[in-house]
Amino acid sequence: MLFNKLPDTIFLPLSGQNRQIYQVVLLELADLFFDEDLIDPFIPRDLVRSTIENAVVRIGVRRWEAEGDDDAEPPRSSADYTNRIYRRLVECGWLEEEQRIYRQYVLLTPSVSYMLRALVSIARLEKRSYGGAVLNVLSSLEAAINDPVGRGITLSEAAQTAAEFSAHLTDMLLGLREM
Repeated sequence: MLFNKLPDTIFLPLSGQNRQIYQVVLLELADLFFDEDLIDPFIPRDLVRSTIENAVVRIGVRRWEAEGDDDAEPPRSSADYTNRIYRRLVECGWLEEEQRIYRQYVLLTPSVSYMLRALVSIARLEKRSYGGAVLNVLSSLEAAINDPVGRGITLSEAAQTAAEFSAHLTDMLLGLREM
């Protein structure tokens, strides 16, 4: 289940008083970690920290709510905000540090990466096109009818795609209901 794969404290930044700040920072970090041109999943720590600082400066953070004993004194600069946010994301399991020779790198574990991708798609309300998916299901079904023994995997994938399409239609229906 979900809690066997994710750190126990993963949702703390998103449930605290500073959750809006963490949301903006995580969206910025998602752009960094999920860049299409990214070849190496190990990102230099300095680049991650500068991305966090850029997000803090861009949103103009002026308030910080204490989240623990070491947060009693409010941050005084964007560097202080960056240090606290970075440290909290590492402590809660969002970011993982790794040292290679003399450089410090940051990466996302597969389960955290998958969850961050899902949260980003929810936050951005990404549109999904299922025209190709419907045609894929149709052609998979036709191929399975013509060759039932050799197309078992294709039929299974078609069923999964059809289930995802059905779930998406249900989400759209519920979204229209809210309007």
